[in-house]
Amino acid sequence: MKGISKRLKKKTFLIIATFLLILTTIPDLVKVFAPVVDTQDTSWAWLLGYAFLNNLQWGKEIIFTFGPLGFLENTYFYSNHLLWFITAIANIFVRLVFYAFFIYFVYLCVFKEKDSSNSQSSITFYFFYVLISAISIIVSSSIPISMLLCLMATLIIVDTFNCDFIKNNKIILIRYVLSGALFAFSSLIKFNVIPFAILFLLVYPFLMVYSFRDKKIFFQGFVGLISFILVFLLIYLIIGQNLSNLPALLMGIYEIIKGYTPAMFLNGKILQTLVAVITLLYFVYLILISYKKKKKILFSQLFLLFLLLFFVFKEGFVRQDNIITGGHTLSFFTVCLILLAFIIFLYSRMKLSNSFINFVFLIIFFFNVIGGIIYINGARNIVCLSNLSFSKHKRIELQQSINSAIRNQFKVDPSILQSIGDQPVTIIPWDLMMSQGYNFKFIPQVVPQAYSAYTPYLDEQNAKQILSDVALQKIIYTFEDIDNRYPLFSEPYTFMTILSCYRTEIAGNKYSLLTRKKSCHDLNLTSISSIETGLNQWIDLPSNADFMDIYINPTLISHIIDILYKPFSQIYISFKLSNNQIVGPYRFIPGVSKDHLFVKYFIRNQRDLNDLMSKDAYNLLKIKSFTITTKGINLDYDKSYNVIFYNSSFS
Repeated sequence: MKGISKRLKKKTFLIIATFLLILTTIPDLVKVFAPVVDTQDTSWAWLLGYAFLNNLQWGKEIIFTFGPLGFLENTYFYSNHLLWFITAIANIFVRLVFYAFFIYFVYLCVFKEKDSSNSQSSITFYFFYVLISAISIIVSSSIPISMLLCLMATLIIVDTFNCDFIKNNKIILIRYVLSGALFAFSSLIKFNVIPFAILFLLVYPFLMVYSFRDKKIFFQGFVGLISFILVFLLIYLIIGQNLSNLPALLMGIYEIIKGYTPAMFLNGKILQTLVAVITLLYFVYLILISYKKKKKILFSQLFLLFLLLFFVFKEGFVRQDNIITGGHTLSFFTVCLILLAFIIFLYSRMKLSNSFINFVFLIIFFFNVIGGIIYINGARNIVCLSNLSFSKHKRIELQQSINSAIRNQFKVDPSILQSIGDQPVTIIPWDLMMSQGYNFKFIPQVVPQAYSAYTPYLDEQNAKQILSDVALQKIIYTFEDIDNRYPLFSEPYTFMTILSCYRTEIAGNKYSLLTRKKSCHDLNLTSISSIETGLNQWIDLPSNADFMDIYINPTLISHIIDILYKPFSQIYISFKLSNNQIVGPYRFIPGVSKDHLFVKYFIRNQRDLNDLMSKDAYNLLKIKSFTITTKGINLDYDKSYNVIFYNSSFS
């Protein structure tokens, strides 16, 4: 009877697992670019496909958070239908492999126990683990494939601590190579995986020595890192990237990652933050307990899993949306659920679980559902995929519908379209996907969306492109920005270059067309005065000041805060105008505040921008003074800062 019962459990588990596998490996396979509410995110997603199809060189022609395989992250219906089909199949394949891997691991942990007399073989225990597995797999259907690849690589490495390094040496080496390859694929989809992957694969060999005291194991442990580097470079070359651009690529990645937290952070719901902190602290508690009890293998496994959890914590909570479910924090909570389930299985395998451990895990596990999402798509996605894959007519029909929706979304003035014709054009700050609807000869900025040029290096790359690319005759410009920023201060050096090289040709209400002058006019900036001042003080501008540089230095502790979390305070700028009106506060980005901020006039809207670019200053208001303030606990910036004012030949 006991043998029959055990076989029945296995069959039941496999039936449930297979059902979940079929049910949840069906992502949204056909996303459309329009109509949409948010053109900002869909535009950068569109750009990733455009960049791949046009073989743009990362680091030289484009610098972004996502890499050359970034188009795989979303299943948008690209105008190149083969590219869309690849994204759909890649999403199905990666998810299927992840679910199969996760189910197999659960099977090993729960149903391969040699000690059948263990109380954990009870039916209650069985259904507890099946329930945990089911929720984990369902929730993971909302995780992007870059994170799934990263997650698989992490779990494969963590599980090597449970292997016999003598009997299974070849298998372990295969695991190292596979893990490094998965990290490489993930990194080429999203670049911020790179520092985590390198740190993880560097720490692993030292934890192996700590756990097993074997030098041979230590040196073998670096195979994963070597695999990561080689596979990364191999794929990089296969997809048409040039190795000579690698230094520029690495520099661009460094600048994007370095500047992201202070420039892009947002604060959201405190409940989400508390749950996340409780979860992190509980992981730390488990690590300390395992170290105290000299459970070296468990300590090493928990430490590596904590690295991943901290990585997704930063990923989710730096730019925290002010909503209860979904948003950027979804990444943390969904991955957290998977890791918690994995740890429960580790405890089960090592026979270290007890009622207290399971109870606390269970509470945190389900508490994390607050920030997660149960996301199941039915068979309609497979039907839709099949219909589009085998019917050229349906693909063309959908493509025409999307292009029409894009045109209806943006409604660019016909006179602008006529003027552009077949000339190269760029779009600032972010509505890039209009290029598809109007079939523009599109040249993206090096940093494609203006708000992402948040360091001097990134701002400079866009400015250099404006100066050097004389073929770039037209710019479609919109006066808008994210996070209540003042638009002219997002990429100030670039805007100064636009002032020098372009003029208004067609003044629109939302979209204006700027045309390149015959030659760029040197603005000849001349320093006229400087001042040292402090936060919360009003500073009068010299009457002939056209530009200014503001040097706000971060504190020493701010660097630690940025690594561990995000700044505690946001910094703002307000202006007093020539009519004595006070405007602001606007979110201020100190990273680019020394890139020559234009302060001759205050630009209120698109009409003011058109007048400025036409050199018609009659209706423009001058800036008389400004003040820098902070909101929150200011541990991030020095209380004093320096300002340099410049005069120029701009009139």
